[in-house]
Amino acid sequence: MIIKMLKIDSFAGIEKKIINFEKGLNLIYGENETGKSRIESYIKIMLYGLSPKRGKNESDRKKYLPFNNRHIEGELVVEHNGRDYLIKRSFGKTKKEDISMVLDYLTGEEEKNINKDEPGKYFLGINRATFEKTLYIGQLAVSFTKDKEEEIMDKITALLGCSEHEVPVAKALEKLESIKKEYVTTRGVGALDLLKKKHSSLLEERYEGYKLSEENLGLEHKLLEHKADRKRIINEIEKLEVYKKYLKRVNLQKEYKDITEYLKKSEELKKKEEEIKNDLENGKDIIDEAFIDDLKEVNRLYLVLLDKKEELNEELTKQNMELKDNEIELENYKFLDLFGENIKERLIEIKYEQKTLEDKISYMKDIDNSIVLDERELNNKRNLLGNIIALENIKEDIEEKFNLYDVKLRSIKTIAQSNDINFDSKVDVKKENFKVLIGGIFLAIGLAMFFFGMPFMIIGGISVITGATIILMTNSRKKQMKYKEKEIEKLRKEINSIEEVLDETMIKLKINDYGELITSIKKYSIYKEYEERILVRLEEKKKIIDKGEYEETLNKYNKNKEMIDSLIGLSSCKDLEEVLEAISIYSKISETIEAIKEKRFQLADSIKNINIELEIKEKKLKAKLEIMDLDLGNLLDIEIYIKEYKEKIKKKNEIHANLQSMEETYKVLLKDRDINEIKNELKDIINESNQYSYESEEEIEVEEKRKSKELIEIEKNIKDLENKIANRYIGKRDLILIEEEIEDIKSEIEKDEKKVKSLDIAIKAIEESFHEVRREVGPTLNNNIASIFKVLTKEKYEEIKLGENYEMMVRDKNNLFAGNYLSNGALDQLYLSLRLALIDILFNGEERTIILDDAFVQYDNHRREKALLLINEKIKGQGLIFTCHTLEKEILENNKIEYNLIAL
Repeated sequence: MIIKMLKIDSFAGIEKKIINFEKGLNLIYGENETGKSRIESYIKIMLYGLSPKRGKNESDRKKYLPFNNRHIEGELVVEHNGRDYLIKRSFGKTKKEDISMVLDYLTGEEEKNINKDEPGKYFLGINRATFEKTLYIGQLAVSFTKDKEEEIMDKITALLGCSEHEVPVAKALEKLESIKKEYVTTRGVGALDLLKKKHSSLLEERYEGYKLSEENLGLEHKLLEHKADRKRIINEIEKLEVYKKYLKRVNLQKEYKDITEYLKKSEELKKKEEEIKNDLENGKDIIDEAFIDDLKEVNRLYLVLLDKKEELNEELTKQNMELKDNEIELENYKFLDLFGENIKERLIEIKYEQKTLEDKISYMKDIDNSIVLDERELNNKRNLLGNIIALENIKEDIEEKFNLYDVKLRSIKTIAQSNDINFDSKVDVKKENFKVLIGGIFLAIGLAMFFFGMPFMIIGGISVITGATIILMTNSRKKQMKYKEKEIEKLRKEINSIEEVLDETMIKLKINDYGELITSIKKYSIYKEYEERILVRLEEKKKIIDKGEYEETLNKYNKNKEMIDSLIGLSSCKDLEEVLEAISIYSKISETIEAIKEKRFQLADSIKNINIELEIKEKKLKAKLEIMDLDLGNLLDIEIYIKEYKEKIKKKNEIHANLQSMEETYKVLLKDRDINEIKNELKDIINESNQYSYESEEEIEVEEKRKSKELIEIEKNIKDLENKIANRYIGKRDLILIEEEIEDIKSEIEKDEKKVKSLDIAIKAIEESFHEVRREVGPTLNNNIASIFKVLTKEKYEEIKLGENYEMMVRDKNNLFAGNYLSNGALDQLYLSLRLALIDILFNGEERTIILDDAFVQYDNHRREKALLLINEKIKGQGLIFTCHTLEKEILENNKIEYNLIAL
């Protein structure tokens, strides 16, 4: 890109100013406060817009806005790739008021594909931060440090990294880190972090659920105990009430003696019934048809569980066999264990590393081959010169002779043409002699006239003066002719001497005339220019190729190849892909084994659970058998006793039917009285074994009150326990739902962890590749900086080492030390060397504009001159040097450097 013209309508106090720049070196001179720095800032703002950063608490917009409240307005004309473009921009008080356009300068059409906010990115191929660290050198601002926006090392790495530059490494890493932060963050707000927190919360919820279940079982056990106590107390209160009636109706026994006798007979049947009932009862438990049916159902479930256990044992045996088969198959791939964990990832890394190394070796070989081809072509060109090569050491001398020859010939021509005299003509000599004769005649006539008196004396005086003048002028002319004849003779001798040298040269070159000699010199000059270009290109290529590095790369490639070959040999595979396939099979078998083991664990757990269920059922069966006063070693014989107890229940039912029949028979004796009433009144009296010994109703009532208070307390405890049990699960989820959600969360966590691991592998691979390429860039950049710094400092410093933050270490003949220890001037020169080295690499062969604002204020005269000469040599496009001193102008003129002077 070349800046051809800038037009400032209004900018920071500058109005209506137009400056035209030329290609090459432009020296912009102006005293202090004439606007040099503002013009530089204007160029930067036209290319990259106003900076969003604030400097010294003041933004660019506020700093450069005109005092008359006008907008910042202007134009910039640039040349890029053979086309002219017009950048037209206006900046208001806010960003909304900004206007920017990039137009084709010839047609006036707007260029839609160019970023109008930062056209410098298109024209220079770099962003603002990189521009400020390379092409734009502000006043006392040569040194710089790294910031997050600049892309210098990314671009240099891409240029020297054997690949097309598409996405800066820093941007790629930033993108990957940004994706990773979606899953994992230091503050724990990533998707994976939240999943893990949720998983932990679910585990706590599950633990609380299990804990509540266990506590609930204890509460229900207490509730059952309280209910049993309640039943017992109610029963005791009822018995006390009965006994109270007993005391009232003692006399009723005598009155109804006959009926009592009847009832005794009835009670005999009842006793028989009671005997069977006692066989069918054990404490509070009653063996009835429901009990037997329940026993039968429990027994059935017990047998079903036994069958299920047998099925699971068979499945477990099958899984054990399958596990054994897979473990035997896994033995075929056991050799992979020799290479440690993550062998697949390592092999994939080595595979892609080999590809990179192959490309690198191929690139170096191509460079090496191109060097050979360039040297061969140079030799061919040299051989094609033939005899012209004899000019190798005398070309400049011959050219000088030709120039001198031309000067001498022109001198002869000039002398010959002066006064229109032809010194080679005898006629001219006769003319001069004739003029002397005429002059003599006039002189003689004049003298003769003096003797005739007046007025002839006047004519004679005129004649004497005329004759004397003719004689004197002719004599002077003749002297002049003789002097010029001598000059011409001298020039002819010198020309002859030059012709002898040129003739000798023509003999060496085997040519016939000066035309051929000039043609030969031109051919040789063209060859020398070609040779210089080729030698520079060869030098650059040789700098790129480091034999030690090539050997290191080749060794690394061979080492990886040996490892791959060794692995292929051990695995008996054909190639690396087959090895990777074997690893995949190994992984699948391992996963299958893990799945089988997990299934075995589940089967074992299921069998364990069934055993627990069997144990529970067995305990329940044994508890029921204990109620039946049975103790069977073999629970499979229960069906026999179930039949036996069914017979007893049947007999009990028959006795109960006979008892009812007897009661119907004696109804007639009761004379329509309610036998149930009588029975209710006398049944406790009939009971001969009364357990109470209370003598009065008052004693019974006192005991009843005590029992009632106890019953009330138990009722209260029962209500409290029922409420606690009922409300214990309010707001709590079912354990099954919690377990299902835990499994879902675990699955999501595994997926996200795999993604994070993949991102970590990608980040690591990119960083390793980037650092490897950067290690290759470092020596080249260090050498370029050192070579420029040596020119500026008279070879005082031998080596430069560039750090990550653009800090530099400098080595002189004795010590290696930080560049900050240099003087301010030397430190400026060091960073100028860095900038020029970066420019050489970033803009290799491209036209670009370098802008310097009084960059040499801390330089001594010698180093200022060296810096200017170096910048003039390095310029490939345009240089804009702003200065308030005349020293730069003197240096450029003393060194005969062409430049365009612009006075502000």
